[in-house]
Amino acid sequence: MTGILIFEGENNLKPICYLSVGLDNLGDKACLEAFLKKLSSLYQGSSVKPDIYQVLWYQFDKLNIQEFSLVVLGGGSLLATSYYLKCLYQAQQAGVSTVIWGSGIDHSDPQFTDDLLAGRAEGVPDIEEFFTRKVKYLLRSTVSQAGLVGVRGPYTLKILQLLDCQLDKVFIAGDSGILLEPDLSRDNNLHLSEKMIMVNWGTSYNKVYGENEEKLAGELAGSLDHLQEEGYQIIIYPVWEQDIPAIFRLVDEMINQDNLIVINRVLPSSQLLWYISQASLSINFKLHPCIFSAAVGVPFISLAYRFKCFDFAESVKCQELCIRTDVCDIKKEILDRVKYIRDNKNTYYNKFLQYKSAFNKKYDFLIEYIDETIKK
Repeated sequence: MTGILIFEGENNLKPICYLSVGLDNLGDKACLEAFLKKLSSLYQGSSVKPDIYQVLWYQFDKLNIQEFSLVVLGGGSLLATSYYLKCLYQAQQAGVSTVIWGSGIDHSDPQFTDDLLAGRAEGVPDIEEFFTRKVKYLLRSTVSQAGLVGVRGPYTLKILQLLDCQLDKVFIAGDSGILLEPDLSRDNNLHLSEKMIMVNWGTSYNKVYGENEEKLAGELAGSLDHLQEEGYQIIIYPVWEQDIPAIFRLVDEMINQDNLIVINRVLPSSQLLWYISQASLSINFKLHPCIFSAAVGVPFISLAYRFKCFDFAESVKCQELCIRTDVCDIKKEILDRVKYIRDNKNTYYNKFLQYKSAFNKKYDFLIEYIDETIKK
């Protein structure tokens, strides 16, 4: 069978297809890990559990889709991407049940983001400019026919509404990465300061607001120099192998490296969450480090390089912690947010853990629906 067997069952049930972009990025791994942990908990001690195959979009056409009981569109930013929606559509046309597991919509157009965040999206004159006719058709069809649709955040939900999608089975589930827990038993051998900031950096190959990662790195380096002067230890880390060269370029920009640790490999999520849990705050370029920070109740500053960063931040009601990467003085914005977090840290700790608990219940609902569906 095409795909990777990621969960071995013990029965004659048809298997589940988990549709994703692969596991090169720690964020994609986290969404899959959360899915498998939920299923493992549900089927603990049971002799009736399905095989689960991870399938990439380009493998989908090689499947005999009717061999599967269910297709799950995995977490990440897979909605409004035509080739993933096409896979869901084909499954639905073949009579196979489908579920959307906390996926979201991403976009890099600054004007569309401005309008949506300001509540002006209804006034966008030509939505076709941002979403093709094909994507609109596939979204409307797949969302209406899916068994349940858990989406990442309120802005994804708003876009579905603007595109006239049927919303009766749609709800905000949050990003499933927020469900993960740190590994408290792991031997973490870095010497950590009491005042420590975890910093994620990497690259999106300039597919960011402002289209200038070099300028952004220079501003970030200046802010990290200043924060070390204030007594903070800085730990910089990647979530993707391709991020590592960008991290070394960032370090080269820094003047002050007296209280700096560079992690030059992608850590397992449970180990990374433990380090973040020890931090005063985190500063993050990529999305999932913000999600990991929220998972352990640590306030984060999001260098919001694409629309998806705002989508998640609003799902936990902290959009004020986002700094869009095309603003004029990013260094000042970062230092202002650090001061703001210092004055309001406990507020965010309590808020994030409340949202984590609420999202956990939403994913329990999704898992129970999946279990009922595959046993029909």
